Amino acid sequence: MPQEKPPSLAEAPEFLRIEEAAAILRVSRSTVHAAVRRGMIPVVDFGRKLRIPRLALERMAGLHRDGKEVD
Repeated sequence: MPQEKPPSLAEAPEFLRIEEAAAILRVSRSTVHAAVRRGMIPVVDFGRKLRIPRLALERMAGLHRDGKEVD
């Protein structure tokens, strides 16, 4: 059985669910929730739903939209 390719940040939607961000970062959902609580990952609060801006993950990774590093 072939292994599934991990999700790509470049192909991610503008706002990610916690589960999507966790899959991209290859960590657990609880790790992402803890990082959000500590302020390490910014979120947008849509009522009871938290979304993580893709741009925030790109900045964390030091990438810009075209995949090039940013200062």
